[in-house]
Amino acid sequence: MSLEKEGKKVMLEAFGSAAVKVDLHNASDQVLTGGDYAQQTISWTYNATGPILEADAESGVVAEFSVPATTVKYVVFKKTDGTVVAKHDLGSGAETFANPGTFQLTAASLELDPS
Repeated sequence: MSLEKEGKKVMLEAFGSAAVKVDLHNASDQVLTGGDYAQQTISWTYNATGPILEADAESGVVAEFSVPATTVKYVVFKKTDGTVVAKHDLGSGAETFANPGTFQLTAASLELDPS
């Protein structure tokens, strides 16, 4: 069985309704703590041109975090009860802060294979 575009839309919209919290994790995969760090709330919009869900970005930023001196390695999407529903490894794009600073999440999307 394969999903039609409308079936994929239902799945993506359900994900977008659930994954409304974002946390940053360090290289040890632990949620950041300290300073003014706080989990952020985001919203999602379904892209009608394809089976893609995109995080809404006001002024080009999905979420902005005050971070302690650390390395930001993972962006973690969670339900309001804290259940992890998706995790993105920044890989070579991991950002190290020698001092407290600001981390901006500028884009996030989820796509179901269009085939």
